[in-house]
Amino acid sequence: MTFLSPAFLWSLALLLPLAALFLIRVKPRARPTTAYFLWERLKPENRPSHLLRRLRDLFSLLLLAAAVTAAALGLADPRGEDEADTRPLLLVIDQSASMQRRLADGRTLLDHASEAAAGWIRALRGGRQAALMSVDSDLHQQARLTAHPPELLRALDQVQPGGLPLDEAVLAEFAETALASEESRVLFFTDAAKNPSLPEGLECIAVGPAGERPGNAGLVAADLAPSLTLNGAATLLARLVHDFPQAVTGRLELSRRDEAGGESLIRVLPLRLEPGQPRRLVEEVPEAEPGRWVLRWRPDAGADALALDDAVDLVLPAPRPVRVAVTGVEPFFAQQAVRAFASERGTLQVVTDAAQADVILSIGELAAEPAPGPARLIFRPEGDSPWWAEAPGAELDTPLPLLLEPEHPLLRFLDAASWDFRGARHLRPPAGSLVLARQEGDETPLIYLARRDGSRVAVVNLDPVASGFYLSPAFPVLVRNAALALAGRDETLPPQLRLGQRLVLPTEIPGEADRWTLETPAGAVKARAGAVVRVHDAGFYALPEADWTAGAALLAAGESISVGAAEKGALSPQPAGLGGRPWAWWLGLLAVGVITLESMLYHRRRVG
Repeated sequence: MTFLSPAFLWSLALLLPLAALFLIRVKPRARPTTAYFLWERLKPENRPSHLLRRLRDLFSLLLLAAAVTAAALGLADPRGEDEADTRPLLLVIDQSASMQRRLADGRTLLDHASEAAAGWIRALRGGRQAALMSVDSDLHQQARLTAHPPELLRALDQVQPGGLPLDEAVLAEFAETALASEESRVLFFTDAAKNPSLPEGLECIAVGPAGERPGNAGLVAADLAPSLTLNGAATLLARLVHDFPQAVTGRLELSRRDEAGGESLIRVLPLRLEPGQPRRLVEEVPEAEPGRWVLRWRPDAGADALALDDAVDLVLPAPRPVRVAVTGVEPFFAQQAVRAFASERGTLQVVTDAAQADVILSIGELAAEPAPGPARLIFRPEGDSPWWAEAPGAELDTPLPLLLEPEHPLLRFLDAASWDFRGARHLRPPAGSLVLARQEGDETPLIYLARRDGSRVAVVNLDPVASGFYLSPAFPVLVRNAALALAGRDETLPPQLRLGQRLVLPTEIPGEADRWTLETPAGAVKARAGAVVRVHDAGFYALPEADWTAGAALLAAGESISVGAAEKGALSPQPAGLGGRPWAWWLGLLAVGVITLESMLYHRRRVG
C-alpha cells in the first residue's frame, strides 16, 4: 500500500485534541448537597446510569476517531501495489462480431466489456489520463487522452457492436506502437473465449466466462459454383462449426433471390452437428439458375447465441466464355490452346469471325481490325502496326528476360524468366505501355500491354514455332490468362467475400472509364484502379465494368465459436478498490457515514 499524498497523514494528529476533549468531558465534577442523606439516596440510583454514560461516551469517542482516521487516509489517497502506476491508460474495447453474443443473463459480451471499462474509468484520480478506442477489423478512436471521466463515459456509450471480425494484426500494430516508449498502459477488453495472439505488455481483461454462454453454430465457408459433372446444375459447398456441448440438429435452407429481393426456397438440407466436430457439406443442386442466392442455417431448438453467422449471400455466375479468334499463319496450335480451356467451365470459346471475338490471337500477321476493335494477343510482332512505335528490327542474339511485373495477372501461374524468347526482335512499345518483361541489358520489351482507342493489346515478343513455345505447357496458360485479362475478366476478384476483407480492385479498367463503379450494400461508389476497399457490410458487391458480383458474409470461425481462453495478462474486470471506485472515495464515504451515525445516536447528549 502506498499513498500519493502522504502529507495528509499528519491530519491524524487531530486524534490528540479529540481524546483531550473526551477526558475533559468525562472528568467527574464536584456537586455540593445540602444534606448527607440526600447524597446517600442519590448515589445508588445514579451508579448504573453513570456506567452507561461512561460506555456511551467511550463509544462516541471511538466513532469520531474512526471518522477522523478514515478522512485522513482518504485525503492521503491510498493505492495498492498495482495502483501506484500513474501512466496514461489506453482502453481498447473489442467490438468485433462475437461481442454481440448474448450470455445467460440476456446481456451481450459488449455490455459486459463496457461495464468493466466503465469501472476503470470511474477509478481514475490524481489527474491520471485515459483514452478510449475500439477495434474490430480496424482501430477506431472514441475519445482522446483526457482526465475527465464523464467525457470517457459518454464516448463509451457510443461504442456499438459491429459485424466485422477481429483483426489481430491491427491490434498488435497499435499495441506495439503504444507500448514502445513504456509511457502508457494498454488494457484490452475482450471475450474470455477468444485467444488472440497478444503482443507482450498488452493486458487482457476477459469478460463472459465460458460457463455463462449459450452455444452457437455458424457458417464459416460457403460457395455455389457451376457443376463440373451435370449440365445446368450447381455445386454447393458449405462448412459449419459449433460449440454446443451436445449434438444439435437443424437445417440448411438454400434460396434464390429475384431482382426485387424476394426469395424462393429451392433446397432444404437436414443436418445433425456432433459435439466438437465441424460439418462439411458438398451437395449438387440441379437446374440451378445463375444469379443471387442465400444459404441460411436454422437450428431446430430455437435461435443460437449469434445471428450474424447464420446466413451467407452467394452468387452463381452465368457461363460467359471469352470468345477468341485466331489469325495468322499456323493457327492450329493456337486454336488447340483455346480449346484446352473451353471445357473448363466454359472459360474460353473458339470463334471464326474476328468481328464477334472478344480477343483476337494473332501470330505474325495482323488482320484488318474493326474500330475500336477487340482486344489482341500478338505473338512474333512484324511489319507496321499501331501497337509498336516502329517496325521490328533484327532478332536479338541471346534474349535474356528480366521480369518487371511478375505478379501481373497475365503471368499468373507462369515462370516467364525461364522461357526461351528465341525470335524476339528489337522494337519500341508505344507511349504509355506497361512493360512486364524486357531484355536484360537494354530496353527491348519482351512482354508488354498497350491501349489505343478503347482497344487493348498484349504483345509477346517471341516466335512460338522457333522457340518451341507451342509445345510448352505455359502456352495454353498464357493464352488463357491473356484472354481473361484483356476481356476484363480479372480473376483476382474473389467469388466470395468475408467481412473485414480488403478487396483489391483490378488495375485495368475495360473501356475508356478511368474509375471503377463499385456497388455495395450501402450504395454505389467510385474507386480508382488498383484501389483497396474494406468490406464492411454483409450483402452483395458488384463491379459492372468487370461483370463481377460476389456475396459478403462473416465467415470467421474465431467469431462463431469459443476457441479457448484469453491467457496473456488476464486481469480482473474491476480495478483495485471496491466496485471500481478508488479507495479514497470509499474512505470519505465511510467518514461521512460514521459522523452521521454518531450524530443520530447522540445528538441530544450534553457534555458531562
